[in-house]
Amino acid sequence: MTRWDRTASLGPVAVGLACALALYLAAPLAVTAQADAISPSKTRALALEPGGGTARAGADGPAVTTLQVVSHNIEKRQRALRKALRSARRTGATVVALQELCGWQAADLVRAHPDWTVSYRPERDHVLCERSGRRRGSASDADRTIGNAVVWTGGSGGRSTAHTFSSQRSQPGRTGMPCVSWTARVVHTACSVHLSAPVNGEQIRVRTGQARDVRDITRPWVRRGRLVVLAGDFNAEPHRRTMDHLYARGGSGSFREAGPNPARSPRCACYEPTLDQRGVKIDYVFFSSNRVTPRTDRRLRVVPTVSDHDLLLGRADVDLAPR
Repeated sequence: MTRWDRTASLGPVAVGLACALALYLAAPLAVTAQADAISPSKTRALALEPGGGTARAGADGPAVTTLQVVSHNIEKRQRALRKALRSARRTGATVVALQELCGWQAADLVRAHPDWTVSYRPERDHVLCERSGRRRGSASDADRTIGNAVVWTGGSGGRSTAHTFSSQRSQPGRTGMPCVSWTARVVHTACSVHLSAPVNGEQIRVRTGQARDVRDITRPWVRRGRLVVLAGDFNAEPHRRTMDHLYARGGSGSFREAGPNPARSPRCACYEPTLDQRGVKIDYVFFSSNRVTPRTDRRLRVVPTVSDHDLLLGRADVDLAPR
């Protein structure tokens, strides 16, 4: 049975979606999920490593696992959401990060996948979500919201949290990021990030402040030895000051980006466009630098969908040795 968690730090919550107030309190929609989405054989494979990766031990080194991540700004489009979930099933992804997700889509995601852990953080009402929800016969006020979600596909025991940014473009207290944590040798925390899209200098400063908030929220986790994954729409190109708060090399952040050739360019290996194929890159998959080295194998594939953002398939070999 599901229920809304009205705090930002409790574990699995659910999808009553009966009360808009709960949404405005930024409660994550913690959910457990993975029922009919993964075949029995794939479920057995996930059980090899609770995070969904395949662990392997080097002759003289610590165990390493390959972590798969799917990230997509679906722009409220159901076809894009279905594409992201199919990609997660096909690749055996451990983490799915979604941005611009309607409340009713989050509710459906929870109901369809009771063996995943889903954290949904609504940010505001959106007329397109209201219209699409009404067309499908939903009457809940919660369905008309738009927000972001992150999924752990490895089981129902993940812990959901929501984090509010100190830098806000409008409607104070509404913008932040949902996260979900679980333990597989070490604590893992994955978050879905959607920074504000700026249209003027002041809003650029807000976006940069939000990136700083992401850095400050996650830095203690990295220092304590967690593996932290950040994925989503950062609304900034790699060379912008905003992104300096994320990159571990050349910036003040603690993360390394999934890309096609990290050995050639450890700081930022990939400039593939992720927005309407216009040569603009604003979507990313990051792994914390305490668990990946500059030369660690990290890959990224960019896949167009019906959304105005491309879908990202990222992976990295992560070191799970105790710290």
